[in-house]
Amino acid sequence: MMAGAIHAVEARHPPEYVGESTCESCHPAEAADWRRSHHAQAMMLPTRQNIRGAFDGRSLSADGKTATFLTQGERFVVRVEENGQSAHDYDVAYTFGVFPLQQYLLAIDRGRLQAFDFAWDARTAAQGGQRWFALQPGKTLKPGDPLHWTGRDYNWNSICAPCHSTGLRKNYDASQDSYHTTFSDIDVACESCHGPGTVHVAWARSAKKTAENTSDPVKGLLVVLGHASGGWSDYSPQTGIRHWVGPRRTSQTLEICAPCHVRAEALSDPLPGAPLLDSRVPTSFDQDIFQADGQIEAEDFEYTSFLQSKMFRAGVICADCHEPHSLSLRKAGNALCGQCHAPARFDTAAHYHHPQGSPGSQCSACHMPTRVYMGVHVRHDHSFRIPRPDLTENIGVTNACAACHADKSAAFLAQKIREWTGASPMPHYGDVFAAARAGAPGAEHSLESLAADPAFAPIVRANALTHINDDATTLKLIETSLHDPDGLVRLAALRALQPYDAATKQRLAWPLLDDPLKAVRVGTARLLGFLAPQLGGEDAAHLTARVDEWIATQRDAAERPESHLNIGALKSEQGRTEEAAEEYRAALKLDAHYLPATLNLADLDHAAGREDESFALLQEAYRLAPDEPDAVYAFALAQVRRGDKGAAETTLRAGLRRHPNDARLTIVLALVLKAEGNAAAAGEVLKAALQANPNDAQIQDTLQNLQPSSSEP
Repeated sequence: MMAGAIHAVEARHPPEYVGESTCESCHPAEAADWRRSHHAQAMMLPTRQNIRGAFDGRSLSADGKTATFLTQGERFVVRVEENGQSAHDYDVAYTFGVFPLQQYLLAIDRGRLQAFDFAWDARTAAQGGQRWFALQPGKTLKPGDPLHWTGRDYNWNSICAPCHSTGLRKNYDASQDSYHTTFSDIDVACESCHGPGTVHVAWARSAKKTAENTSDPVKGLLVVLGHASGGWSDYSPQTGIRHWVGPRRTSQTLEICAPCHVRAEALSDPLPGAPLLDSRVPTSFDQDIFQADGQIEAEDFEYTSFLQSKMFRAGVICADCHEPHSLSLRKAGNALCGQCHAPARFDTAAHYHHPQGSPGSQCSACHMPTRVYMGVHVRHDHSFRIPRPDLTENIGVTNACAACHADKSAAFLAQKIREWTGASPMPHYGDVFAAARAGAPGAEHSLESLAADPAFAPIVRANALTHINDDATTLKLIETSLHDPDGLVRLAALRALQPYDAATKQRLAWPLLDDPLKAVRVGTARLLGFLAPQLGGEDAAHLTARVDEWIATQRDAAERPESHLNIGALKSEQGRTEEAAEEYRAALKLDAHYLPATLNLADLDHAAGREDESFALLQEAYRLAPDEPDAVYAFALAQVRRGDKGAAETTLRAGLRRHPNDARLTIVLALVLKAEGNAAAAGEVLKAALQANPNDAQIQDTLQNLQPSSSEP
């Protein structure tokens, strides 16, 4: 079993990438395994051998777009007709992926490579494959939309390349809004995991084969992988499970896979083997990405799911199941799980309660339920959970049983499991998160208990911290969590500290400016950055240095308007309003329809008393995005400020027709109605909203404040 460690290399000899062919010259067996892997086919030149799709003149029309796939000599061409424009031919620059689908990168202007959103289904015809299909069915998108195939969310240089090629240099030129992207290997090659190899190659080629040199355990490698000083126990007679005995391996080896198998905000290019939180900030249990119990909803790329699992906490690593060079499973079927779970106990009908050899007898069917992404890609949830149809009953999450038994109710399935186990289901943190999402009474106390309980995985405790509100009890929990040994918990505690006053933030968070993990350091800098103009001496210099480190993480994504928005927001908090405005304008230069930058720019104008300029911006924002609640809310408030309550009422009612459960729009409409002298109508609006949002404290408070006091006639 593998263990890993990252080693520093002398600054005067920074390692460089040597390329896969150099590695293969000494490691042919590993290279042969790798060539069979999807890593080796993550991106390829468009040759007849590498192209899977049928470029034979066939066409696909969907969502206002027609694409014809052609071969012209040795060139593979996609002819695109859309939005009433004349057809345009794009050369395929590279293949992208290989199975179960293959996409194609098309070169457009300024060095951009874009992943075309019609893909080839590489499955067999019997499986429904061997066809072109749309990746975004039902969406008619126009150029300028981030999700249009020419938009920033389909851009290879910034979104895809870091995990599909090796030794990547994005080389974005902000002054020209262009790329000059390079890589050392076109695909995911040796040095993606082992790190740049010049120092190792120099060691290997050294003519001085002294005893000291040949016995060097580091051998010039940036990341050293080898056998861990430990091993697996025998199967426990009590549980039938093997346990790792020896130093914990997970934190070392998982970091190699994590940067490309996590849904996260990127801070910088990852250094192979370095802690994930030095280059990425993983997404928390956002309800658009994870269900309330932590199951996958949208793509999470495995890492965050795995952190929830008992396997992770027991020391299991990716390489225990996946051979790291070929990526094949180490054993087939249930034998894979049998490496740690005694087959005599677990691979039996008495355990899985299905006929032997049936789909329901497979461990993965119950403990790794699947979802389909990108149209045809079946992916397993890596949280290795027990099927819980009772949670489907209680909080509406999915359950593995229903994948095969869609005709059975959740109540029926839950009862079956109770009959098999002879026990009632245990409490689950999903109940807590579901209650928090619904704003249920008592949820706050449950979240605090969950966040404080070391029996739960750090990712679960961190998520609980991101949901809590501020009170005296919570502040004590936050203070403790800021010193938690797990970086995810410390990072979540920083976010939970956001609502507190400046003195409290500074007192509790300041020590984390020197946290060993970049994500925590720069997160602290962002939290405290507003203080920089108020400080002096060494404190000011120290905070400014960390703020500059945070700004560098944003500049690393300077091609995205979000980075300018984030920097602008900090500049605004520091009172540097003109610099903030420049950042918002830079965001709008990249995307003229980027709503958050428009709203923030309008806020700056409003604060400076430039009401006409502010109103004009908000009016335009509403014209461009009448379906966005933020645009509706801001424009309605601007109309109120101008004394046009009737127009504000019209705007709000239009917004509520599209978003009937939006509490902010409801509350503002009620206040406008009251200001117009129609308190009864305001009350009816709020009462109707409470039926849809019975636990919304703001709606409740607003309704209470509308009631006449006992002293009124």
